[in-house]
Amino acid sequence: MARDLSAVDPTLHAALKRFPPVTFGPAPTRLMRFANRWVPDPVHAPDLESTRRSVPDNGRTVWIHRRHSGTSPALFWLHGGGHVIGDPEQRRWADVLTSRVDCVMVSAGYRLSPEHPFPASLDDAHAAFHWMLEAADDLGLDPKIGRAHV
Repeated sequence: MARDLSAVDPTLHAALKRFPPVTFGPAPTRLMRFANRWVPDPVHAPDLESTRRSVPDNGRTVWIHRRHSGTSPALFWLHGGGHVIGDPEQRRWADVLTSRVDCVMVSAGYRLSPEHPFPASLDDAHAAFHWMLEAADDLGLDPKIGRAHV
């Protein structure tokens, strides 16, 4: 099946023809398989711990990943997928990042498009971020370590 590249800049046609076709539509399994091609190999570290919590304001899921107890800087993570595919339980990414960076990773879940149009995903991410800040003591986060400006 030929691709319709009429709306694409002609200088990109040759490069786009090298990519395998991606079918968007009612096939989330194929989309997740496509997205998982770039997920790193799992890390086998016995000191990694993951817990699941809910954001009180909207009930969305967050996963908290850490290497050890104690106070650590935080990494607030929004999974990839363009707000259309993916989920916060992308455990392999969390394990790789948490094992390489001594931090607490808070991976936020958010509603996906097209079922939940913009700005639903951003509203969910915003609520999860503020929940993380309010729960900093409970999560063992130190706001003075590696502080980033947002």
